[in-house]
Amino acid sequence: MSATGGVSGLLKRLRARFVQLDFLIRVQWRARRNVTVPLADGAVLRADLFAPGAGRWPVVISTSPYQKDGSGGATGALEAYYLVKAGYAVVLADLRGTGGSDGVSQDPFDGLRGDDLRTLVEWAAAQPWSNGRVAMQGTSYGGLTALTAAAENPPALKAVFTLMGPTSFYDTIAFPGGSVNMLGAMGSWLNFMNLGNLFPPLCTRNRPDWRAAWRERLDGYNPYTFGPVGHALYDDYWKSKEVAVEKIRAPVYIMDGWYGFSHRDAFDLYRRLSGPKKLTVGPWVHTWPNYALVAPIDYLHEMVRWFDCWLKDRDDGVTAEPPVTLYVTGGDFWKRVDGWPPPHSVRRSYYLRPTGELAIEADRSAPTVPYAHDPTVGTTAGFRSLYPLGIDYPRPQNDDDARSMKFDGPPLEEALEVVGEPEVTVTVATDMPDAAVSVRLCDVGPDGQSTLMTSGCRRLSRRDGLDQVSEVRTGQPYQMALRLWPVDHLMPAGHRLRLSLALSDFPHVFPLPFSGGLVLHFGAASGKLVVDTIAAGPKPVGKPPFRMPDNSLTIGQAMPAPVWQVERDPDSRRVTVHAGSEAQFPLFHQHTQFHMRHYFDATVTEGEPKTAELHCSASAEFSVEKHRLKFSARQLARHDYVEVAVRAEEDGAVVLEKVFNRPLDWPNARQLSAASGKEQP
Repeated sequence: MSATGGVSGLLKRLRARFVQLDFLIRVQWRARRNVTVPLADGAVLRADLFAPGAGRWPVVISTSPYQKDGSGGATGALEAYYLVKAGYAVVLADLRGTGGSDGVSQDPFDGLRGDDLRTLVEWAAAQPWSNGRVAMQGTSYGGLTALTAAAENPPALKAVFTLMGPTSFYDTIAFPGGSVNMLGAMGSWLNFMNLGNLFPPLCTRNRPDWRAAWRERLDGYNPYTFGPVGHALYDDYWKSKEVAVEKIRAPVYIMDGWYGFSHRDAFDLYRRLSGPKKLTVGPWVHTWPNYALVAPIDYLHEMVRWFDCWLKDRDDGVTAEPPVTLYVTGGDFWKRVDGWPPPHSVRRSYYLRPTGELAIEADRSAPTVPYAHDPTVGTTAGFRSLYPLGIDYPRPQNDDDARSMKFDGPPLEEALEVVGEPEVTVTVATDMPDAAVSVRLCDVGPDGQSTLMTSGCRRLSRRDGLDQVSEVRTGQPYQMALRLWPVDHLMPAGHRLRLSLALSDFPHVFPLPFSGGLVLHFGAASGKLVVDTIAAGPKPVGKPPFRMPDNSLTIGQAMPAPVWQVERDPDSRRVTVHAGSEAQFPLFHQHTQFHMRHYFDATVTEGEPKTAELHCSASAEFSVEKHRLKFSARQLARHDYVEVAVRAEEDGAVVLEKVFNRPLDWPNARQLSAASGKEQP
């Protein structure tokens, strides 16, 4: 190592040590723990308070079900440190029924109460350390709570920053296109919450009743899984939980990633907001942009700029910038535009031909081509999860393309930027009770490598709406439309547009348990792809619009190493996707380490979609008041059955051990039978 490099490395480590010491002083030692926030019904939320010092400060609130003293607090404390340094008081709170707050949470939406969130904002505005101006921020579920609070419009709420926060749940998360989200929801997040809801309050400061609160949680325990899977149609259960975006008046900064699960909601939110707004979408999976593997940015700096403008009347130009900032995949650069979809885009139509072409003219001879259901298609498309456990970027699509019906356009004569939300219309007939049509739009280079741009899926029985089951009669052609997820991707000259169609998106969604296939019809009215495009101009020049992240606080700390493995057994024809991670971090208030493991496997046999299974295993170990606690949550799911087994131990003694199970009918076999007028297999 050179002398310069050695000195530079030493200075970097010394600076990191200084920052870590400063963090301990500002956030760990000066924090007020378990401050109570009284609610109208007599229950209380509990929150941690961080402030720059004496005085009255603008306040930033963050709240989620991820436990301020556990996994949620690990990142929450880092965000609080940077916000405190920027001159904000920070309130980090647990939602009702989770962490240190009162109540028992038995459903994923139990804590998402607008009245609770409004009370939390009003309480923060009235405190002696507050100047009465409040903002809310959060990531994922935390972003969702910020938006839910904004829809309540408490007068003190002046701004919102939401990072990868969804606004709707049925199609986006739980039942994409009408099929169960296999790994992304049931596998990763639901079982993660099944585990976390077993925990006692992790901080016992000001909590002499912590053991009684824990007993109440154990006695009232119910797995999160059963609520969502019991509502396989887009019914009032889902509709009542969506964010009332039209009611939001506070300025909102939306940040999301192309490879997460919520960027479609991000664009929809941006379109529907009537007040001041800003949107940034980067090339990220569902994680914090500071730690992204591709094009990381300092999202905390963007957050502070936004809050400074609306809570401190200090606008550094954030409102004068073009409101939409996008990372153009394929071209690998940032651009700023005035709106979405781009007003200067040109709509192009392509037609699927039975010869495998994607052409500008339809084949009017109306032939048909069959395709058999392969439930193993989808393993290269990445992992859209609700929590950063085992998340994977999309891989080259060639293996999935080879198992799909694919249609290729001619090589581009000049570069082309594909933008917006592509639309696909197909006419299909099937010999199965139902078919889940999955479409991927890819960029194929001269070397043949296929890169995923965007995708979408829809069940044939949901062609008239996700809230109803339409008839699917054997051999009867039906037309259906699919809207793909938003995209902004640059295709260089010489590349080809590819559309791949399959009947599976495994392990993103559970394969429908039906064997057979479909017949794709061609003609002027079907087999059509419509995309918005921009003729590619010169790459933007100048400084990137964002700061590089400062991750000094995490130097020397082991970040979770997610696992994503795909195995194909040639003998058994069994395909397995193994994912998950382990995490370890200190529980400062208990002087112990929190260690969690969470792994999940999705498996299916080629040609046998009924064999699809999901196996989840999560565990955690830590100490509370010197008592050693161990927890485990195991989940098994098939198309017709789900089982959850949980266990909690204290100092080696079992304090809870229970198995929950329930039959499932998420394929809606009974409704399909009624719609078609005959019994289904």
